[in-house]
Amino acid sequence: MRSSKVDKVLASRISIARCQAGMSIEEAAGALGISTEDYEDIEFARVRIPAETISNLSLQFNKPTAWFFGQTPKNIDLATMKTRKN
Repeated sequence: MRSSKVDKVLASRISIARCQAGMSIEEAAGALGISTEDYEDIEFARVRIPAETISNLSLQFNKPTAWFFGQTPKNIDLATMKTRKN
């Protein structure tokens, strides 16, 4: 699979969230109930990440799902769920 820009941003943000949570790859994989290899595939953007996994990561790392796509509450219009221009 060739990773898109979105895939790479998502993978990078997942890695950041894991590090901010003070977890190892092994700990994060265990918390999600997946193998370390599968988790590494996610963090290195080798696989497309299912929406359910993104939701689980959001709960695990206490981050809004939009955060994983590089969005912050300041630039998201919650009424339309579209990114606002500054």
